[in-house]
Amino acid sequence: NSFIPKEIWDQVMEKIRFLESVTGKTFGAGPLPLLLSIRSGAKISMPGMMDTILNLGLNDETTEILGAATDNLRFAYDSYRRFIEMYATVVMGIEHYLFENALNHTKQQLNIEHE
Repeated sequence: NSFIPKEIWDQVMEKIRFLESVTGKTFGAGPLPLLLSIRSGAKISMPGMMDTILNLGLNDETTEILGAATDNLRFAYDSYRRFIEMYATVVMGIEHYLFENALNHTKQQLNIEHE
């Protein structure tokens, strides 16, 4: 039963709206998407337990916008791929090796050495 209580969700949304107002960007949408990096904030630091999710806010639309803004669509889609992988492993508990295997298989099929 993993859900975010309404009070916490309201606080999160309030802070996102604040970030939007001070940056002039919009979370999850264009024309200037707001991207967030999330790191666990435990009171006690435990080695190896600092889960991080980068580029929260990337989606199909914002990835295209990032690609156009940087004139580098490959970079944008690689960032999106990494976001999906981080979210899936940290939040959904999907094993990292499944993504690594799929990426390696695809690279091998397409005869690509580097991501």
